[in-house]
Amino acid sequence: MKPDKLNILGIPYSVTYCDNLLDVDPNKREALYGYCDHHTQTIRIYDKDCKIEFVWQTIFHEVLHLIGDNTKISILKNDSEQKHNELDCLANVLSDFLFRNDLIKVES
Repeated sequence: MKPDKLNILGIPYSVTYCDNLLDVDPNKREALYGYCDHHTQTIRIYDKDCKIEFVWQTIFHEVLHLIGDNTKISILKNDSEQKHNELDCLANVLSDFLFRNDLIKVES
């Protein structure tokens, strides 16, 4: 199951799924897997032919960006390539944890 809305720190965000990597970027300048914007309260995720685990990892990645933007938690701030990669690893670990423990189930 993929959510179409998420509440992050009391703020509702709409989630849009895209079939083209360029469509994830609202300006269509970069091929992206995920994008979030706290001003428009939107999250955009690439999901064409992607496994649900990858989609959720991307969702977590964008949610962590939004948490970092709204709380100023420095480890979640995307101010360097290294921190962005670490945030991606954290999203991967969280996604893996939830799937391995059947907290998110793969639809058959």
